[in-house]
Amino acid sequence: MRIERLIPLCVMLLAGSATAEPLTLQLPGNSSLSVDAPPMTRLKETSEGDRYQYVASSIDHADKRFNLSVFVDPITCYFGTSLKEVTRCFLEKSDLIPGMVKESRSTHCDEQRCEVVYVTGVKLNDRMVVQMHTNTILVYGNRWIDIHLSVVSPTDDDKRIFARLADSLSHQVPAN
Repeated sequence: MRIERLIPLCVMLLAGSATAEPLTLQLPGNSSLSVDAPPMTRLKETSEGDRYQYVASSIDHADKRFNLSVFVDPITCYFGTSLKEVTRCFLEKSDLIPGMVKESRSTHCDEQRCEVVYVTGVKLNDRMVVQMHTNTILVYGNRWIDIHLSVVSPTDDDKRIFARLADSLSHQVPAN
């Protein structure tokens, strides 16, 4: 392939991974969640009582490596119902994730949310498949939200996409 053709192709690929699309979801309790995520196709969305599930993938888009899921569930954490207690329960469960590289896991909490970032590595057909994950945890009422973004074969540019998702995240809860 000639260099004149390669440059526009590289620009298209980089632009595809750098773009984000606003996504707004209606959650139980009349709350809403807005976030800028890589372009994705919704695979599943269900809402029943206090539970909600949204699953999307970028498999049909230029950068096919991203997955996004949003789960809303009633709080069943035996430590308690605060954000840090719910995150503690999440961290215990995350220890069981196959291929979790525990040394890669970092957690950061502020007053509104906790973010857990980690890497997994699983051998598939004699090759190592590496994924970078971020779980953003929010608590409202008697519910907790897990916003999970993952990318296969992460690059340094993907860290900007994860940061953009975190910066754009907005959870709106109606006033009582």
